[in-house]
Amino acid sequence: MTNILTPAFATVIAAGISAGVTLIISAMSQHSQIQKIINELNRNERLLNYRIDRLEQKVDMYNTYDSRIARLEERAGGGNI
Repeated sequence: MTNILTPAFATVIAAGISAGVTLIISAMSQHSQIQKIINELNRNERLLNYRIDRLEQKVDMYNTYDSRIARLEERAGGGNI
């Protein structure tokens, strides 16, 4: 019976184990990077939503101001203040 664990076979096994560990570490690192990107995108989305809300509030305030001026002009008699 021949010894199945020849030096060449042991080298192949060691290289396979090393490659497997490298792939696992690489996948874990990539997952971490993807999580960071997702968190950054979520933060940017919240910031954009906040800014849109503020712009909508300003537009509403402007529209209210414009209608109040129009009512004042009507009360003043024809639009010339």
